[in-house]
Amino acid sequence: MTNQPAKLFSLKKGLRIAGGSLPTATVIEQSEVNSIALLGCDFPSLRPNIIVSEGEKVSVGDVLISDRKREGIIHRSPIAGTVTVINWGERRSLTSLVIRREDSTTPMPDPLFEPISVEAIRELTASEVRARLLQSGLWIALRQRPFGVTADPKGEPKALFITATDHGGIAGFTERVFDGRQRNFLAGVWALSRMSDAPIILCISPGVPVPEGLPGSVQIAEFSGPYPAGLPGTHMHFLNPVGPGICNWHVDCQDVIAMGLLFTAGRIEAERVIALTGLADTETRLVQTILGASLDEISNDNPVGELPRAGARKGFLGRYQTLSRLNAVKNYGLSSSSPMLASEALDAAMPLDILPAPLMRALSIGDWEQARRLGALELIEEDIAHLGELCASGRDYGALLRDCLSAVIKEDGI
Repeated sequence: MTNQPAKLFSLKKGLRIAGGSLPTATVIEQSEVNSIALLGCDFPSLRPNIIVSEGEKVSVGDVLISDRKREGIIHRSPIAGTVTVINWGERRSLTSLVIRREDSTTPMPDPLFEPISVEAIRELTASEVRARLLQSGLWIALRQRPFGVTADPKGEPKALFITATDHGGIAGFTERVFDGRQRNFLAGVWALSRMSDAPIILCISPGVPVPEGLPGSVQIAEFSGPYPAGLPGTHMHFLNPVGPGICNWHVDCQDVIAMGLLFTAGRIEAERVIALTGLADTETRLVQTILGASLDEISNDNPVGELPRAGARKGFLGRYQTLSRLNAVKNYGLSSSSPMLASEALDAAMPLDILPAPLMRALSIGDWEQARRLGALELIEEDIAHLGELCASGRDYGALLRDCLSAVIKEDGI
C-alpha cells in the first residue's frame, strides 16, 4: 500500500527553546537506575485503586494500580523491587508511588502474551487489540483530547495522532529513536489501525524516516518550526481540531514501538530514550532508561530542571516525558527585570489561532467559561507552558489550565 505525500507545515511563530542539536554519534547511553516512580500528575483522570502496599515486593509486570472510574485501565511495574512509599494528595488522589530496585541483574521475565507475526496483526479484530493493550497496561499510552486524559477504552476518536517529531528544540532526536526500531514501529501502527476505523495521522519532523509498509490509510504530516511545532496539540489544531463532542487520541512514537513489541514478542517494553540537555549545545546526550526513572540518578546527581512543558516532576521522569534539562535556567532573551511582555510578543510565540493574552487573563482570574470560549479545550499544560515563561507575573499557566479543564470535566460530568 502507498501512502499519500506528506502535508507540509512550516510554522514561523513559537519560541526557540535553548538546547543543542544532538551529537553526530548514534550511541545511546544506557542508564541503570535504582528508583522509579509512577506520578499521579501524569494521569489527571485517574481514580486510583492501589493494589500494592508500602514494603511489598513486586516483580516486573505486577499490577500496581487500577482505575476505579474506568474498568480495565491498569498500571504495571516496570521493574522488580520494593514499594518504598506511596504519597497521597488531596481527596485521596495519588501524588506518587515509588519503587526501589533490589537486584539490577533480575532476568527478563517470560513473555506475558503469545507473540504474533506482523501478518497476523493485520487480521486482528478491534476488540483483540484493545484487550491486549488493556491487559498489558500499555493502554495508558493513549491520551485523549480534549482534557489530556487517558483515552476511554469504550470510546472512539475522530482521529488518532502518532507523534514522531523533534519537539523541544532537539534536532534529530526522533531519527535516533527510530534507528533499528522501524519494524516494531510498523507492527505497532498496524495494531492501532486494527483497533479503530479512525484515520491515523503520523506527524514527523523533517528528516525522520517513514517506514515502508504502513497501512494505506495512514496520513503523513511534516511539521517544522519553533516550539510548540512538535506537540500533538499543535498538530490537531491544524489538521483536525477538537472541541465539544469532537475527540482525538494521540500517542508517542516510542509507545507505538513498545506496542509493536507487545504484539510481536509478547512482552512489555518499559525502556525509553530521553534527551538530557545542559547549558551548552555540546552537553546534549541521549540516554536509554526506564519509565519513571529517578532523574537525579540519570543525571549523575546534577541538578535537574525541566523544560517549560514538562512541569514539576518531583525528581522522577514523567510517563510521557522525553526531554529533561540539567542546571535549567530561563533563557529566552529576557532579563530578570523584564516587564510583562506586550500581547504582540505573546502572539509571536503562539502559532495557533488562539489569542494568548486574553486566554492567560481568563485563566488568571478563574473565568473558566471565557477560557473555554477562547480555545482552552484544545490545550493541555505543555501547549501554553512556554507562555508562562514569557510572563513576568510568575504564574503557572499550565496549572491554571489544568484547573480549568478539571472544572469543565466536573461540570459536564465526563
